[in-house]
Amino acid sequence: MENRTHYQRLEVSTSASTEQIKAAYRRLARQHHPDLNNGTDAEIMKQLNEAYAVLTEIKRRESYDQTLEDIPRPYHVPKNQIKPRGSREDEAQVLWLQRIYHPVSRSISRIVDSFESRLEDLSYDPYDDELVEAFAEYLETSQRSCDIAWTTFRSKPNPATLALAAEYLYHSLNQLKDGLDELGYFVQNYGVGHLHTGQDLLTICAELMCKAEEAMANSGLVQRR
Repeated sequence: MENRTHYQRLEVSTSASTEQIKAAYRRLARQHHPDLNNGTDAEIMKQLNEAYAVLTEIKRRESYDQTLEDIPRPYHVPKNQIKPRGSREDEAQVLWLQRIYHPVSRSISRIVDSFESRLEDLSYDPYDDELVEAFAEYLETSQRSCDIAWTTFRSKPNPATLALAAEYLYHSLNQLKDGLDELGYFVQNYGVGHLHTGQDLLTICAELMCKAEEAMANSGLVQRR
């Protein structure tokens, strides 16, 4: 992992959100933590911790990014960063971003980001009635949010110039729905395999959202600082 940027160490794009960075860190920490994997080099974990500390703190991340070349900022749309609206296409891009992309991506992030803590609570005893009931409530709330996100996504066609970002967003929603369905099967029959499958699908969901954000940054709608 020598001579790699913090983004490369955490296997995220330079436009990844804080939530996606945290999810990537948790995934890699499970793979490389010395207490969980015999023979793992402790230096890898040290580098992951350093990358996490820098990229999850706004000011430290901004300072770090200034040392790198051509790094797009985490995706947002402050008024002074929006390109002049010289055409209907520009207007359509901004409206789709504000009314579709941001609400949907926030819903996905909330569900995925809270999953690990919910799963950790359940792992104490996946057959305990109270823990399963609490997990079921999380799933019910998440499925409602997912349904609303789908309705929002379908409510307005995406501009042609943002087709790639929209495609990633669409597939991310699909993975999210399938993941929640798998987790729901666990609640119904206590099959632990459904937990693992659901977790894998939510991980794919987060990775697709990362690609969607990168596609949005590369679209040129938001200027780099």
